[in-house]
Amino acid sequence: MSKIKLKNTSITMKNNNTSKLWLIIGALILIILLILWLTEAISIGDTDVNAPDAIAYFSNIA
Repeated sequence: MSKIKLKNTSITMKNNNTSKLWLIIGALILIILLILWLTEAISIGDTDVNAPDAIAYFSNIA
């Protein structure tokens, strides 16, 4: 019985490590895409800084 439990534990740990690896890879990809997006936005001057004003204007809040 303990051998089966050890096998299940090792499988769970392997899946957990694999999940952490994919989480890290996904986070790095998102960070790289964010940096590329911000770099392009800054280079063309479209940073959309006044977006809250536009939202307030079009939704008749202000």
